[in-house]
Amino acid sequence: MRQSTSVIFLAVLFFSCAETKTIQQEKSEPSVVIANNSEQTEKITVEETIDFDKYRTKLGDNKSGSLNTLPNAFVVEETNTILSESDNSGYRIQLISTSDRNRAQKIIGDFNDWIFSSEDIAYKAEAYLIYRQPNYRVHIGDFKTRIQANEFVKFIKRRFNDAWIIQDQIIEDRVPEFVK
Repeated sequence: MRQSTSVIFLAVLFFSCAETKTIQQEKSEPSVVIANNSEQTEKITVEETIDFDKYRTKLGDNKSGSLNTLPNAFVVEETNTILSESDNSGYRIQLISTSDRNRAQKIIGDFNDWIFSSEDIAYKAEAYLIYRQPNYRVHIGDFKTRIQANEFVKFIKRRFNDAWIIQDQIIEDRVPEFVK
């Protein structure tokens, strides 16, 4: 088997390296015959009748000398506005993201039963069921800073160990007093 493979390899190598003859054909130029009223005819090539340089483009022609401008409908004026602290952005804790609405509602029920029966913490966080296609998400709490949310998620992970902090729009009236 090994010997036949090496023989085939050598044969392919030999035949692929052999000289090949190049066939050259006479270049025949297309021509146009112009007949005059006289008996003489003039033979002119196509290249002589059409100015190809007039129609040729170069690679850089598309961008040279032209400015790319946006239509006025898409132009936005620059502003130096900074978002104020009252833009309701903050942090929440997400317990689950699922496509099953019933499972999400069950998690909310479990959370409410647990948080309201727990005496370890004074802050009774609100649970929110949020639908963002294609999933239902259970968010809890309203926190202005990530540090505040991080302190609370440590407590939440005792019961819901897959909980994580997310950035979300919050309701400022529900931010706990001790956290403000």
